Amino acid sequence: MNISISDYIDEYLHGGLFAQWTSLSGEQAGSLLTLMLSGLESQAVDLIALETVLFKIGSRDDLSFDVKTALPALLESYFDFLSASGKYPPAKNWLSDLRLITPKFLSRLKKDGSVKGETFRKNYSDVGRNGNCPCGSGKKFKKCCMQLLG
Repeated sequence: MNISISDYIDEYLHGGLFAQWTSLSGEQAGSLLTLMLSGLESQAVDLIALETVLFKIGSRDDLSFDVKTALPALLESYFDFLSASGKYPPAKNWLSDLRLITPKFLSRLKKDGSVKGETFRKNYSDVGRNGNCPCGSGKKFKKCCMQLLG
């Protein structure tokens, strides 16, 4: 028998514990947990996986600001339930990772419900065709690596 971390969502919701953590309805909490946990099922749950899932669900346009701010608390409550009830003890380890991600997630939310992007900064300089090749050969770019581009 294969046990999934999403197998206990109904039991969690009917226990009423989620109501202490968030203002979400049971239906909302269930669908959000299902979405988030489906993203975690196929991979090892670690800091990067939790961050990816949280930001992916948090960037959806159909969720309000209030719902997005409740996502980390909902996930934390569910992991706490899994750990405390003995249903899935490894969930206790995920709580510390989630607590590290939560401030970063909340700081990137805008009041209109959208998510702030991160500024992309290139870590290289532009090379002209007559400039020295960045590979360090000492040749001009057009005579060295330019052919590799295209």
